[in-house]
Amino acid sequence: GHARCGSQWTSTQFTCFLRHANSWSEHCVLLISLHFKAYMYLISSLYKSIVHTCIRIQS
Repeated sequence: GHARCGSQWTSTQFTCFLRHANSWSEHCVLLISLHFKAYMYLISSLYKSIVHTCIRIQS
């Protein structure tokens, strides 16, 4: 009856943990990739506006 007290991990607990950890990491990766695209878009548009401003000042 040692497995019942939770100090030892049973195979079902372990597979459950792995399943949850896997779905969590997938969710994390999805979030990061979505935000990464957004950040890249923001940075590129910012860069373009800065470049345009500099060209306007120089000419």
